[in-house]
Amino acid sequence: MKKKITTLLMAVLFGMLLAGCGSKGSGYEGAGMKIKYNTSDWSIFYREANEGTNIIELYSDKGGGLSIMSCEAEPGSAEEIYQGMITSDQLLGQVSGMSAQNNMAEEKGTASYAHRTKTNFSSDYWTLFYGKNVGDGRVLLAAATIYIDDEDEANQCKQEIEKMIDSLTVSDEMELGEATKAMIDPDVQTNVLVNYINGGQKYYSYMEGSQAAKAEPVSVEGFEYVQKVTLKDEITGMEAEVYGPVGDTSYLSGSSIFYIEHGITFSLLLVGDWTYSSPKEQLSMWQQETVKPLKDNTVRYQNLSVDDPVTVEEGLCCYQHTSVEELDTQENATTNHYLNYVGTSSNGIGYMFSLEVLASSTDGETNQILEEIGKCYDLDLAEYGNSAEDLNNAGERVNMSQDIYTQKSGEPEIRAVEGYTYMGASELSDYDGNIYELLIPMGSNTYNSGYSLFANMHGVSISVSVTHIYKGMSLAEAVQESMQYRYDSLLENSRDYKNVTMGEVNATTEGEGLYGSVSADHADYNGVVFPYHEIGYQLKMNDDSALEISIRLDERDYDVHTNVILEEIEQAYRMDLTEFYYEP
Repeated sequence: MKKKITTLLMAVLFGMLLAGCGSKGSGYEGAGMKIKYNTSDWSIFYREANEGTNIIELYSDKGGGLSIMSCEAEPGSAEEIYQGMITSDQLLGQVSGMSAQNNMAEEKGTASYAHRTKTNFSSDYWTLFYGKNVGDGRVLLAAATIYIDDEDEANQCKQEIEKMIDSLTVSDEMELGEATKAMIDPDVQTNVLVNYINGGQKYYSYMEGSQAAKAEPVSVEGFEYVQKVTLKDEITGMEAEVYGPVGDTSYLSGSSIFYIEHGITFSLLLVGDWTYSSPKEQLSMWQQETVKPLKDNTVRYQNLSVDDPVTVEEGLCCYQHTSVEELDTQENATTNHYLNYVGTSSNGIGYMFSLEVLASSTDGETNQILEEIGKCYDLDLAEYGNSAEDLNNAGERVNMSQDIYTQKSGEPEIRAVEGYTYMGASELSDYDGNIYELLIPMGSNTYNSGYSLFANMHGVSISVSVTHIYKGMSLAEAVQESMQYRYDSLLENSRDYKNVTMGEVNATTEGEGLYGSVSADHADYNGVVFPYHEIGYQLKMNDDSALEISIRLDERDYDVHTNVILEEIEQAYRMDLTEFYYEP
């Protein structure tokens, strides 16, 4: 059996895979649990979480692992434990694709959570977490990690683990039987379970007793963010001095650095003395892992550009740069940069670092950090940072390309209106041929289809049209029906939207129109949750038609210009949107 590696960083070094798992055959009973699994494919261990509570850990011959426990806990604890797992994974990469089902509050209820994490050290991995309410104050909890080097194998493994979880039941057998005590520290997700059960009182030192002691950064004169770190290579046991940014969210092990702040993700890893591969081979492998998800996700990324690799010193140092435009939830593009660098220290120990600059998250400190990293590795990183027009006076990033309006080919012109910064006017037709002049914010994503106006910028998406009024339906009924439809749609999409609420129907400031709102918590691409709102507005134009406005507000994309747009929509259409304003 392959030795289990106890941290994600070390797991990458040894190329762990969770694949080819089996769930048929016999199984195990003990520690208050019973589970079916193929005993020929798995080895079993136990770990003491606290007095009277043991974790059973199953490892496959191919490196797979699953941790389960039976314990006393509140059924509602599943969500809290899972949030702890998300927090742990966010220290190591970008979390996305969350799914959740939870009715553990009910007797014999269950919980099932999953998300995907992209790291800078290897391929994506899944974190899985399960819970079962078995009654009498006891729950069964299980956590697993699946590395996704091959999508088909990973999907198969996920299905097999789910079958194992389905077989998991409570047992009166508390003896540990054939399980032997685990001799290594738990992985990240198992540690989350242990710390929850112990009220956060028990922690494990992942590096204690290994050849890599915890790295201690040393300040470098003239630098505010970048520090010198002496790491110990896990393969050769030799030390190497490297440089990297260090902050409150940094993760420093004995052989690696991980940093994510100010829109910058920096990860560095020692990789031995080039006995088994060359710097060029390592660069090629890492570059492929960087580019593949950018190529595959055409919905989120566009205009991918991959520069040729650059050799700094033959056989010792090389790097390669990639850039791509990322679309936010309003389809506004910002340019991200990725640099993969492979180098060799003075004593021959190789290292690799990956630098990601995500433009939408950069701020007034980003450029200085890039400058310091560049000085350490003789790189010009100025083009990866912010230009003066990217930042407001508070140093916050703003995508000002949103504000540039160009008339689209074949569309009616949208004209600037005196007294407004953003709002423009254009003619619009209803389906009976009546012409109306209506207002819409002007920017790069502003359109006039002839029958509707649409714009999205600075976190505000708005459409304006003239709709038919059905006989026998009042304006209030029309708005309420629209709100109910929006509410039901968000409620059905429970994976992406949580805590859906519906507001009251309000009258415009002069009483001639009505509008209402629906709100929810929305998870973005990376699994980070932001408030989200939909607003529906109707104003009667004549006996047969009404002005209809639909506004979507995703606070993930808010910036210092958002409130100006909301204020101008209020002025133009006489509604009150102050409850949705941006609060820095």
